Amino acid sequence: MLLLDKSGFFLPMVIAVILHETAHLTAMWMLHCNPKEICLIPASVRIVRSVTVRVRNEIIISLSGPLANILFFSVFFVVYKATGSMNILNFSLINLLFAVFNLLPVKQLDGGLILYKLLSYFKGENKAQIILNFISAITGVTLL
Repeated sequence: MLLLDKSGFFLPMVIAVILHETAHLTAMWMLHCNPKEICLIPASVRIVRSVTVRVRNEIIISLSGPLANILFFSVFFVVYKATGSMNILNFSLINLLFAVFNLLPVKQLDGGLILYKLLSYFKGENKAQIILNFISAITGVTLL
């Protein structure tokens, strides 16, 4: 993909994904819940936890990836303002878009996991799953 990419967006996107996933792994390490396995799936990374994690910690871990992308957006946007480099602006915006996308309340994304954990805590797992499926479908149709 890198060799075929004429737009110049593939490499910055891969870097944004690596930063995002590294933030998840760092949060897991800091909360003492190391991953059991890391699976690279086309267009995704799945991290399997080795232990059951408290709801609070699960939310912190899920938020860490998008927050890292927002942090990199902020830093590189300031650098863009100082330099005027369009490459820096593009990398900055890719990080912002990746964070926003991952915070969508869709199953398999960080926002969906956060919503599921909160709903499970207050409504139980069965109702949480039904609500998340409904919200995921509505969000998917809206995006289409």
